[in-house]
Parts: sequence; C-alpha cells; structure tokens
Amino acid sequence: MTSLKERIDRSAAKPSDAPTDRLTIVAVAEKTRRDWVSWGILVAALASWWIAVPSLSTAEASDFGLLFAASPFFAGAIILSVIGFAVAMSRRNNRAAFFAVISVALVQRTATLIASDVPLYTWTYKHLGVTDLIQRSHFLARGVDVYNGWPGLFTATAWFSRVTGVPDVTVANWFATAAHLLMVILFYCMARAWRLDVPTAISATFLFEVLNWVAQDYYAPQALALILVLAFLTLVGSSRDRPNLVIVMIVVFSAIVVTHQLTPYWMGLIVVTLMVFRMFRPWWLTFVFAAIAIGFLVYNWDSAGDFAKFSFDVTSNAKSNLAGANLTPTAGQAFASKTMRFLTVGLLVSSAVTAFVMWRRKMPVFALVIVAFAPLAILAGQGYGGEAIFRVYLYSLVGCSLLLAFPVTAVLRASNAARVKLFIASIVLVGVTLSSSEAYFGAWFAYLTKPAVVKAASEVLESADPYGVLRLPSPAWPDRPTQAYLRLAGLDPKFDVQPEAATLFYGADFASDDEYETFNEYFVADRRTTYFAISDQMIFYNWYFGLSPRDALPNLEARMRLDPMWKVFLEGNGFVVFERAAGQDEGGNDG
Repeated sequence: MTSLKERIDRSAAKPSDAPTDRLTIVAVAEKTRRDWVSWGILVAALASWWIAVPSLSTAEASDFGLLFAASPFFAGAIILSVIGFAVAMSRRNNRAAFFAVISVALVQRTATLIASDVPLYTWTYKHLGVTDLIQRSHFLARGVDVYNGWPGLFTATAWFSRVTGVPDVTVANWFATAAHLLMVILFYCMARAWRLDVPTAISATFLFEVLNWVAQDYYAPQALALILVLAFLTLVGSSRDRPNLVIVMIVVFSAIVVTHQLTPYWMGLIVVTLMVFRMFRPWWLTFVFAAIAIGFLVYNWDSAGDFAKFSFDVTSNAKSNLAGANLTPTAGQAFASKTMRFLTVGLLVSSAVTAFVMWRRKMPVFALVIVAFAPLAILAGQGYGGEAIFRVYLYSLVGCSLLLAFPVTAVLRASNAARVKLFIASIVLVGVTLSSSEAYFGAWFAYLTKPAVVKAASEVLESADPYGVLRLPSPAWPDRPTQAYLRLAGLDPKFDVQPEAATLFYGADFASDDEYETFNEYFVADRRTTYFAISDQMIFYNWYFGLSPRDALPNLEARMRLDPMWKVFLEGNGFVVFERAAGQDEGGNDG
C-alpha cells in the first residue's frame, strides 16, 4: 500500500520541486548552509527577547495582560520568530525552521520563569501540597481530594526532588518552559511517526506550539498527561501497520491513567476508532487499555464521583465555569475571551475544510480526522467542571495541527511565482500567533501570585483551628500549598470549598450595611471558626473577570476591620486574613 508520505508528495509536489540529479541536491544543500537570512532573523528575535526580559517583571498591571504591558520588544521577538519560521520554510532550511519553533517557545514560555518569583496560578499550589505530603509523609491521603487518587505527577516530582535535591517549588517554576521544549520534540517525533515528511512535521510542530493558548502547561497533571499523550501517539502512529513496542505502549498508557482523570478516555476513543477501521495493531491491545482505564476508575470511584457525571447536554457542557453569571469583565478580559472563541472556531473550521480538500484529492486523511475531532465527543458527555470546552481545544489541537500543516507547508514552500501567497501567509501566521499570545497572556496580572501570599497561605494551614473553615471571595488565593492542608482536610475535605451562595455577591461592592449583613449570614460557618482572606491579587482578579468592582474587597476589608466579630489573624504585604471565632453573637460576645 502506498504510504501517506508518498501519496502526499505525489499530489503536492511539482516536477521542478524535486531535484533529480546529484548536482542539484548539492546546490540545494549548499544554499541551505549559507542561508544567513533565516538565521539572522532568528538571532534578531532572540536579541529582541533579551532586551525585553527586564520589562517582564517590572510591567505595570494591565487588564490587557503582559503582551501589552511589557516592552514592545517582547511582542517583536514573537513576531520575528514567526517571520523567521516562514522565511526558513520558504528557503527550505529545515534546521532554521525547527529552531524558529524552539525560539517562539522560549520567548513565550520562559515568561513565567522570568517574571514571577513563585509559580503562576494559585491552583498550582494544591498540586504542590500533595507533592509535599508525599515527600514528607510518604503516603497518599486517599479520599481527601481527587489528586491523591491520580498521583502520577506528584509521586514523580517527589522522587525527582528527593534524588536531585531540587525543591518541588523550583520544579514547578521551571515546569512550563521544560514542558514546552519537551512537547516540541515529542510532537515532531509524533508527526513523523504519522508519516508526515520533515517540512510538514516541522510546520505541524510550529502550529501546535503557537496555537497552544489554553495555559495547561503549568505544574499540573494535565500538562504531564499531554506530554505522555504525544509519546503514546508516536507509538500508535508507528504501530498502525504492524505491532510495534506493545509493552512500551502499555507502560505509557498506564502512566497516563494514573496521572489524569480525563485524558486516558480521549486516547481510548482514538485507539478504539482506529481499531474499528483496521488502522491500529494489535487490535486486542484496545481491550488491555480499556481494562486498565476502567479498573483504575473503579478503584478511585469515591474520588471520581464529583466529576464522573454525564449530562449529554452539549450546550451546557460547552459553557465555561463562569458562563451564565451576570458578570461585567474588563475590556481586556472581554477582548481576550473573544480572541479565544475566534481561535477555537477558526481551528476547528479550517481543519474541517482542510480535511475535506484532502479527501477530495484522495489523500489518506481519515486517521488524522479521528485524532483531530475525537475530542468533540467530550462535549457530548460532560462539562468537566466548566473546563470541557478548553480541553476540547487543547486535545483537538494535536490532530488539527497535523491537518493544517499540509496547506501551511504548501504555501510557504511555493515557488518564486507565488511570493504574494508567502507574504500573505506570513501575515496570517503572525496575526494568529499574536492572537494566541494575547489569549495566553491576557489574564497574566490576575494570575500573578506574590511570595508573601504563598507563605501566608501556608501559615494559615499550619496554625488555624483544624476544625475551622476557610472562606475566600475569589479563586486568587494559593490553595493547599503544603502538607499542612491535611490538618483541616482530614477532618473536612471541603473545609475551603466556598458556599453556593457566593455567587449572590457577584457585582456587590459592599458599600451598604445590607450587603455586609448578608455577607456575614452566608460566609460565616455555624459553630466553626471562620477564616477569611483578602489580597491585592484577589482585588485585581475579581475586577478583571467582573466578579466584583475594584473597590468591593477594599470596602469589605474596611468593614471587617471595624467589626468586633472579626479579628486580624495574619497580615502582611498585599494580604490580610481575618478570623471569626465560633459561637460569637452579633455583639462580639461568646454565645
């Protein structure tokens, strides 16, 4: 049977594109070695990035994010990296083109390492808490939270930290940079295993990197699972014609299963569909995968109950976790949100059109279609806590990048007579990349955490009443950063879960006595000590996403300081934690 590569080459290549004699081959190789233009652009990109580096950590907060707040050289470095890729592809310089992918990854993904003193995203810290628990106590607190049931990332990090002496916080800080560099390498290997030629595989890798705005690259199980997915799909691609590395495939799939709750079923859907259409061997391996995934789910069913709920309501499942709320986000957040929608629709529609054109040209595209569009089945099953739409984009990006690489490569490698197409394609790539960068960096200042706040979150868990509850007016507080969280979670696994009535305060500015009284009614726990935290990051986060006006939390803080029922438990640079003892009446006396 004719391979995919051979049929694509036969359909797309012109006689003049393929050198047939040795002298021509030598001439092309010599031209590639002397391609100073491509390399010069990439050097300029890295120089621009180097100039922009100091501005990343000193940029003033903006609701349009880091891309707008940092030095123009930061955006310039991204643009030059993309232009360098386009030029290198047009000049048939595969080495420079691949280095351009590395360049754009370094420029964008090192920002979290350079501009943040501690890991980005407050929800990163609940992952560090489990890792710390494993390192210090050498056991898993099964049943306390879902992370202890899927400990792949945390046990691997605990082992790595113990062997190397590198603290887990340092691992988390470097994680995004290391993850993207590793994904670039693995994605290229995967594309080659799925029989894309070298230029098309490089284009696919480039698209996967620049279009990945979902921000699932931080220290989280999903990030490690995606890395393992690329390794697994590399093995699947190489095994479509004959059994190959079966034991290794089982090991990698098992690693995915113990790392993340949703990803194994995405892989299982792809493998089963390929098996049905006789594009995966050995067929019996699908039953092994199913037994591993389902068996582990049954083993963790007590923890899985919160997310393993199926609604089969596509419209509801496609909504984000803030959809439906009466919010008034900032102009920057609205712009970033529209950009995300544009990129999501554009990716799926352009991939579908590409697949149709390839099918009309009788190119073997069905396997790639399966990889690209299988994630849409997630929306038919569940909402995954309001994150399903983001997972669909992230998962679909893998197959869609493979599909879109064909037209991108064809245009960028067109003959001299088609330089207008090359120019237009370069502009489109720059525009799409900047849009994706804005989607990635738009909420930067809402996610930026201060070391003092991380330390405070740890101190609260270490010294708070173990029977107490922690109430937060915003998700922008480091969750469970150390093993000390087990002091409270061991007694009440939901000690820091916010009351459902918290949504009633969306838009409230706490300027009136009635709002403050209602706040105390819903946020104070009955017969338990209540802790309530406010930070500068929360103020910006709530304003950015439209949860509350910018003066709302300062107003609330001022009222709590005057209220004898609340006392300052912990205070520092940019934060305050209040405490209300159990059993106090309205006058501040013991009940």
